[in-house]
Amino acid sequence: MGILELCDSDVAAVGVEVSAAAAIRLMLDRHVGAVGVVDSEGLVAGIFTERDVLRKLSLTGRDPSTTPVRELMTTRWNWRPCRRGPPRCGRMLPAVHSHSEPFGAALSGREG
Repeated sequence: MGILELCDSDVAAVGVEVSAAAAIRLMLDRHVGAVGVVDSEGLVAGIFTERDVLRKLSLTGRDPSTTPVRELMTTRWNWRPCRRGPPRCGRMLPAVHSHSEPFGAALSGREG
């Protein structure tokens, strides 16, 4: 079985202007620890993770319902398109075409 067969084609992704609260709601609904963040052209702009919530939002006094994910998302991470193989570590592998358009994700485990 190849990596593409393990990919979930129902991408958990939000736009860069979506509120942190909406992104967190999507993560809870999908039982995932991260969502992809895409720009207006549908290309990967970053990833919004549970760690981003803890390190960049909680205890800051910022309102999650008015804070866009673009202000909190991670934009630098070690990943490659599926065709080149998975990164060395991590629970979620965003599956993207060579031009950064997401089409799925391979998860090493689901919570919930």
